[in-house]
Amino acid sequence: MLIETVLFAGGMLTTVLLGLAVVGGSYALADRLVPQGTSARLCGTGALSLWGLCALFWVLAPLGIFRTWVVLPLLGAFCLLAARSAPSGLGERLQRDRRRTASVFREAGWALIPLGLVVLVALAMTFRGLAAPPLAWDALTYHLVHAGRFIQDGGLLRHPAPDAWSYYEYFPPSGEILFAWSMLATRSAALVPGMGFAIFVLLLVGVYAAAREMGAPIRRAVLTATAVGSSPSLLSLVTSAYVDPLVGATLAIGALFLFRFFRTRAASDLALGAAALSVLASAKHPGVVFFGVFAAFAAFGIVGRGKSVRELARVALPALALSLVGAAHYARTWWETGNPFYPVSVSLLGFPGNDEFELLQSAKLFPGAVFPPPGELIARMLTGSAASGWPHRNLGPGAAVLAAMAALGSVRLARESRTRHVLFLLVVLGLNVAMLSSPRVAALRLQWWDVSGRYLAPALLAAALLAAGWRRPVIDVLLAAESVVSVVYAFPVGLGPLGWAQAGLVAALVLFVVLIARLGWALWGRLAASGVLLAVALMLAAGALHEIRRYARLPTWREAYSERTFDVHPLHPWAMTAYPLWEMLAEEERQKVAVTAGWDGIGHNWYLFPLFGDKLQHDVSYVPVTRSGAIKDYRDKAAVLEDLDLEAWYRRLAAGGIDLVVVLPPLDTPELAYISAHPERFRLVAAGVGGQALAFRIFGDDDSPRSSRTAGAGR
Repeated sequence: MLIETVLFAGGMLTTVLLGLAVVGGSYALADRLVPQGTSARLCGTGALSLWGLCALFWVLAPLGIFRTWVVLPLLGAFCLLAARSAPSGLGERLQRDRRRTASVFREAGWALIPLGLVVLVALAMTFRGLAAPPLAWDALTYHLVHAGRFIQDGGLLRHPAPDAWSYYEYFPPSGEILFAWSMLATRSAALVPGMGFAIFVLLLVGVYAAAREMGAPIRRAVLTATAVGSSPSLLSLVTSAYVDPLVGATLAIGALFLFRFFRTRAASDLALGAAALSVLASAKHPGVVFFGVFAAFAAFGIVGRGKSVRELARVALPALALSLVGAAHYARTWWETGNPFYPVSVSLLGFPGNDEFELLQSAKLFPGAVFPPPGELIARMLTGSAASGWPHRNLGPGAAVLAAMAALGSVRLARESRTRHVLFLLVVLGLNVAMLSSPRVAALRLQWWDVSGRYLAPALLAAALLAAGWRRPVIDVLLAAESVVSVVYAFPVGLGPLGWAQAGLVAALVLFVVLIARLGWALWGRLAASGVLLAVALMLAAGALHEIRRYARLPTWREAYSERTFDVHPLHPWAMTAYPLWEMLAEEERQKVAVTAGWDGIGHNWYLFPLFGDKLQHDVSYVPVTRSGAIKDYRDKAAVLEDLDLEAWYRRLAAGGIDLVVVLPPLDTPELAYISAHPERFRLVAAGVGGQALAFRIFGDDDSPRSSRTAGAGR
């Protein structure tokens, strides 16, 4: 265990170094590209950091070398080259930005109270997340599954499986790429909450900077950012590994640099906006629409310059080049499926989608469900919760106040000759609402209305920026009141007593590192000497965090099963019945695991990530049960039975060196029927709560375990 603790601590220190290299190099570039405006320069740093991490992944992934030993020297060299190529006085300008940031906090005055509440809630969630295993539904089914497999594979490999995974595999991945970076050196999800918090802070800075660019004074810009960040639909997702805060952050930064481009006509502003929007475009399919809106407004701005073709190309080409990162996913998807937007169908272009995905999104998998009247749906999204005792995780009542203020602010901004700004934000808002209102995504309003507010992050952002344009002093009071009410609705009740204890322990570790850092600086006053002491403190704190996570893992899962602790909302108890299997695999030596699960009505019941183990050491895959080897959705039982050949399935298990077969609920799978009929080939080694999840070890004909380690298969 000592060796594992030391390796984890080393991985955590390596992650910190990687982060410093990325942010440091990006700041040096942003210093050249954004010579004026501290908040804009910080947003430029964020845009370049996100874009650079995604771009480097797409370079390394096809080669299978997304590995720590490859990226560490590359990012170190990038940081050094960016710093050396920066104009002289970079350190002085960094200190200037630090002083300017401090002055912003002073000028914000009482606006720091609601902002502080938002940050404290986000920090509490982050500290708990650092000490606990992931607990968000979509993170366990696909967000972190993607990220973990990127690390295991060193890049992008296909992992086909039935039902929801048939379309999970082609969801836009930039969010998962960023979370994979936070997992790379430690080979665990321990630092995923840290990446989530960093993205959330970037969201706040992006909204602040965009509001300032639209003429808002400092205090109002701070309150505008607070109003967006306090929304339960975003604040509750800080540690979830969901991509909606990333959508908000990249859209805010893209809007900022588009607005700057309206004023400066600088190629650098357009390029930085394109960098942010390219990350957004490959985070969620609607991001393509918002990228198109950005491109259209930018194109009008470019053409309106009245310059030569050469001059226009000089402005546009850098932005086009940076946009290629957003196109990489769609090119790969087009190559593999024939539809760049798969699983979404685009009938106008003749691109077929995934049938099960279309049925799910359109609510056709929920026969007999009745849509609430529009007024009732809006009321639910503002104050409702999915079940008694569940927290509100939607827009919150403050969204209604923002909408009213946005209407007034848009009129005022248009009178101030900011018509293009207003039009851009109104188009974003209108398109976002229209997309969520489409019959093609009826399930988001019918089945998942309680969390559908996160799909309106662009509209929320646009409304807040428009509201900031209302110049009456009362706007500050309304924004502050809206933020406080939203924080109350977003309060992390899901932490529970165990979660608050975990947060307290991590807060103590953070305080220890901060005190050691200050002590080192006070004693030596030199970066090198104090840096060594800080590195030692980080290693000690990381080792302690590793042990906290080990001892807190099983109690956290037990509490989650009882719905006494959770992240976004309680996980379904029937899915959490598998936690004894997760615990068995957490620290087990490397295993090859074949997993299956019955059809639950929507196909979102494959909680795969906990099966990977604490160090992502297990290979988790699906093995086809068909004679032909084709993968059939378990939703269509007739199609599965028509091609069923379980002896062929067993031979594939043996050929693949599979150690364990895990059956997740519901248990009505053909695999379990075969296992039950052949006790000489399978031995039960673990069972979930009430026998609702099962793990079997495979035995050969000589009654010995068919282990990939002993057989040498794949090792």
